[in-house]
Amino acid sequence: MTNTISTVEDGTPFSRALDADWAATLDSLKVRWTYEQGVFHLSDQNVWAAVGTPDVALPSGDRDDVRDPMSIHLLAPDPDGMATWAGANPAQDLILTHCPACDGHTFMDVNGAWQCRICHHGGRGNDNKFWRKEHYRPGELLFIRATALGERP
Repeated sequence: MTNTISTVEDGTPFSRALDADWAATLDSLKVRWTYEQGVFHLSDQNVWAAVGTPDVALPSGDRDDVRDPMSIHLLAPDPDGMATWAGANPAQDLILTHCPACDGHTFMDVNGAWQCRICHHGGRGNDNKFWRKEHYRPGELLFIRATALGERP
């Protein structure tokens, strides 16, 4: 039997600590999410994110259109405690970037459309290189550990 833990932030039950830790990491960036059975849906971004490398069928779309779904894998932190992720498609070069227009953090495929997946800033005629100012590659963002409800100070 798998132990269930809950995040302090919203009380959502998780079957694994890694899932709760990813919720805390996303919360620290103010990323809106829903969660069900090892999969996060980042609804503002139309991103489906499976925790670890489970055999989960995720929606996939044309990586050149930010309106289509993006699928990623949220992995365990590296030995230095930094967050890691990978694209469901090996051709993706995923970063997590900050959009100056909507103040949101969004995943972006550097090999695809250079647009915010939340507000679509950076499209034709706009500053499509905004992501170069503040972004994280896997292993560059601090991974936040969740506090189980029983461990609250």
